[in-house]
Amino acid sequence: MKKTGHECFVAIDEGPPKRRMWLSSHYLVPEQSPSHHLSGWEIVIEQKDAACKWQPHWDTIADTFVEALLYPPEYLKGDVVWREEKTGKIVDIYKLEFEE
Repeated sequence: MKKTGHECFVAIDEGPPKRRMWLSSHYLVPEQSPSHHLSGWEIVIEQKDAACKWQPHWDTIADTFVEALLYPPEYLKGDVVWREEKTGKIVDIYKLEFEE
């Protein structure tokens, strides 16, 4: 699958602890981007606190989608459903392939 510039997938693990994870692509065109901008896949995890508010838990950047796929099993312990953030369409992130 060709990246469209920004792909974003989200899943919620009901827990405990209840967590939300995003995998989103950040691929920049080198000629159009400052040298300090990172390219790759951003992994962001939020966790609900005692007041049921989402709080930052952990984040990192992976160089490739394959590398990014190593993180969900570490932080999401339940049976989760991944969705495209824009459309809400259910996706199996482990069957997706991107040209990197």
